[in-house]
Amino acid sequence: EHYAYWRQFLPAELLLPGAFGENLTTVGLLEDAVRVGDCFRMGTAVLLAVQPRQPCAKLGIRLGRPSVVREFEQAGRSGIYFRVQQQGVVQAGDAIALVERSPYAVTIQDMVDCLAPGPHDPAKVQALLATPYLSASWHARLTRLLAAAAK
Repeated sequence: EHYAYWRQFLPAELLLPGAFGENLTTVGLLEDAVRVGDCFRMGTAVLLAVQPRQPCAKLGIRLGRPSVVREFEQAGRSGIYFRVQQQGVVQAGDAIALVERSPYAVTIQDMVDCLAPGPHDPAKVQALLATPYLSASWHARLTRLLAAAAK
């Protein structure tokens, strides 16, 4: 779905599969529907949704558009990082099945929203901090946002 969006802004010859550095290109896994901690089976692998993708400056260099990192954040079309729970083989065309819905009612989009300038909803930030899936950098970021919201 995100490739269709980016075709409005980037030349088609730059938008070949994997153009954004992704390892998997999927249909139907959108940031606002996938919860932090949702577990999926893809092929024989089991993957846990843990955070939004945050592109680095190398993407801007590859696409010849240094502003693309900022544009990714503003567009809210980040993609999703998964943690491998069970190694396996994933092939083109494999079904993606939700194995277990996260008990935490916060989405990847909620995390994306925390990348934007504030103000941020303290209750949403606290809910994100309650998940056990955060990387150290995300935990630190959210803790700073919560402290800023308290001021």
